[in-house]
Amino acid sequence: MVAVNLRRFGFVAILTGIIALSFTFMAGPKAEAEDAAVSVSSAKVELGQQALVDVEALNIAAPGLGAWTIDIAYDPDVITPVGCSAALGGICNVTFSATTVRLLGVSALGVAGDVELGEIVFECKQAGESALELTTPVLADAMLGAPQPIAAVIKHGSVTCSAEPLPTATPEPSAEPPASEPDKLPGDADCNGEIESTDAVYILQYSAMLIDLVPCPNNADMNGDGAINALDAALILQHVAGF
Repeated sequence: MVAVNLRRFGFVAILTGIIALSFTFMAGPKAEAEDAAVSVSSAKVELGQQALVDVEALNIAAPGLGAWTIDIAYDPDVITPVGCSAALGGICNVTFSATTVRLLGVSALGVAGDVELGEIVFECKQAGESALELTTPVLADAMLGAPQPIAAVIKHGSVTCSAEPLPTATPEPSAEPPASEPDKLPGDADCNGEIESTDAVYILQYSAMLIDLVPCPNNADMNGDGAINALDAALILQHVAGF
């Protein structure tokens, strides 16, 4: 009787294993985490209309997005940017260059998941299609004290216009950045002897080419990498927050 029960138990165990394995194959392979990405949407409009496109960071893992500088290149013969708004307290400059819109910002504690970074409004100048090509001079996480680069897939977009050309003036790029000052207090971009959140504002405005100079550019390079950008602003905000 014991032997019969054992045989029955073994049969049941085997049958259970087969059923479980069948469900595993039916369910398919386990879903993998999606790669981080930066994207700009596409739009189709007629001449005289305006096209709105969104710029987003997608699938951002912890500790979240801490600093970003995103350039959106376009064809000035087809479209021209007429407006731009940045999310999360960032800055957007439609006159960064004659062919590029710059969008940048910082978050001291980081933002994760799918994050809207801003919107850009383009106006059609002539019939045709303009690619919207993204580059990311700065894309870093919010690791405290040492933000790290984020490897992200780039998803370009486009604006398609259907009509005849209209004349539109092309904006001129801003002046070259000034030479560094000799005195150095890393983070004190405005030369007032203290490191404050206003220093981060100076850096963001300068990086977006909304202003031509930073009062103390030698101090503005917070991480000493030879560039003044959103990454320096992120480090300043972390310092001011006491991290």
